[in-house]
Amino acid sequence: LLLSVAELSYFANRILRTAHREPPLLDRAVKAIFAETQEPVRVLADQTLLPDREAWSNRVQKTQTYDPALIWRSVAFVDAMTGTRDAATEAVGFDGPDLSAYRGELLNLLNVRYLLLRALESSDMNLVLRHRARRRQAFQLRGSEPRENEYFIYENPDAMPRAFVIGEVREGPLTAEAISLLENLDPRREVILPRDVLAQTPRQSLRTATIVEYTANRVVIEAELDAPGYLFLGDAWFPGWQADVDGERAAVLPANLAFRAVALSAGSHRVTMQFRPAGFSMGLLVSGLTLSIGCYLVGRRIERRGQFDEASQPADERVS
Repeated sequence: LLLSVAELSYFANRILRTAHREPPLLDRAVKAIFAETQEPVRVLADQTLLPDREAWSNRVQKTQTYDPALIWRSVAFVDAMTGTRDAATEAVGFDGPDLSAYRGELLNLLNVRYLLLRALESSDMNLVLRHRARRRQAFQLRGSEPRENEYFIYENPDAMPRAFVIGEVREGPLTAEAISLLENLDPRREVILPRDVLAQTPRQSLRTATIVEYTANRVVIEAELDAPGYLFLGDAWFPGWQADVDGERAAVLPANLAFRAVALSAGSHRVTMQFRPAGFSMGLLVSGLTLSIGCYLVGRRIERRGQFDEASQPADERVS
């Protein structure tokens, strides 16, 4: 442990310099803006303005966060949304977003309600300026001079809700070929799925669903449908997500390549999505057996030690 701390400190000190502690970006005014909506919303911000640590501590859901193990589906969606050649770099957010190259409807689909930018160049999006200020750069590399950045907070009133129901389906492959489909997607009218599991009947048009409970591993949503459709949740799809619709198990489908969808019939439904990764039950079983065997062995050892201590006592003490 000491060697690891010493090594990381040595190399980090050669790359990063200690910046002066500045007032946090998310002051009361900014927090009040982000707290205006009750449902979960996302914020588009690069790392130099809003580092991950400050966002996490204030429960701000950034679209761009540093992750050493990116999910390829998410990177492919970013590729379709930004049109960049380096989608992985765009996904972690160290380069400022170039909104002039973004596809606005995909940014809306991503539930991006607020944008925190150093400057706003050309953009076709309908954005409303909410806040303008300056702050010192959040982190600095060795050899660079500290500087202040002017930043702007824009609100995107066209952002789509995190959860909604929709009926029309375009079937598409679960490969990188889906990027071309995403580039031409109208997310307010249709959803891309690997297969359409509903009967070919009139479908539900776009309607917002209500998020009742929202945590990292469990989401509860209530939805009302006049016709069959799909509940879309704009959170990452990954093997291990399970769904219950009114208490009955249902499949969680990858929707628009990177997100989740559950097929629903007409009517009122309560959908619970819960993350239980592959091998979770087996892991619990193995851990339980190991704990039981360990407790048994410890109990046997204590019992034998008690018998040994009793046998080692003098005969007159045992009689007394």
